[in-house]
Amino acid sequence: MVQRFVIEASLPGANQLREMSPFIYARAKKTWGGVVALYARRAQLKPVEGPVYFEFHFLEKDKRRDPDNMFSGAAKIAVDALKEIGIIPGDGWKHVSGYSFSWEVSKTPGVVVTMRTG
Repeated sequence: MVQRFVIEASLPGANQLREMSPFIYARAKKTWGGVVALYARRAQLKPVEGPVYFEFHFLEKDKRRDPDNMFSGAAKIAVDALKEIGIIPGDGWKHVSGYSFSWEVSKTPGVVVTMRTG
């Protein structure tokens, strides 16, 4: 099964998250997790059981952020949010089979998340 949703926002990268105090980080992760959950619910994703392969395609307004910075923070926030709302049962080896990341410059920033199972 393939399911896809679009997060119509640029998620924080690892550098942004790393610079926060633990209290601010927890608040930011919860806030951004809520944004991810909103778009996931809007796409009416169905819960999955088997291992999920995630594909993240980043739409960036320019080339300022390093690719590894943008995808490491965003993937953590997105996968944790999907776990919290029950779309995936967990985020460990048993439930996630892998990740891939791609990116391009776009007038409209966002993240296209594709989940592949089976």
